[in-house]
Amino acid sequence: MRHCDSKELLKSRHIRVTRQKVAILQGILSSSTPVNASDLHDLVSSDIRVDLATVYRTLGSLREKKLVREVADDTGTLYYEIACLHNPVHPHFKCLKCRKISCLEFLDHESTSFMEQYARDCEITEISITLSGTCRECRTEDSE
Repeated sequence: MRHCDSKELLKSRHIRVTRQKVAILQGILSSSTPVNASDLHDLVSSDIRVDLATVYRTLGSLREKKLVREVADDTGTLYYEIACLHNPVHPHFKCLKCRKISCLEFLDHESTSFMEQYARDCEITEISITLSGTCRECRTEDSE
């Protein structure tokens, strides 16, 4: 997500700006798909010294301050993506073969019929939709 600056996002939510937090948030911002804590740790620790516990602690803080969203897969593994104006709530796709999670088109909250149906009686703050199947790359491999 090139539109957002990690330091400014942290400041906007009154989170103390540290090298580790900036690097972790930048790792999420630079990822084109939701990323799990382990992969994020690998990505960030190539640049700065940070342990896995710090990654988990920071992700919890970022989630609590609504800077990131969690995307759970069918195994219970949590993936994280930025939650900002440039990345509104959207559904995801999980390939059952390669296990990768990818983002699908954004949902238009104003015209989505199920949102209209449920929003009458309650306040919706989160949507979790994950479609499963076989991704294009895995289908191509199978046909070769």
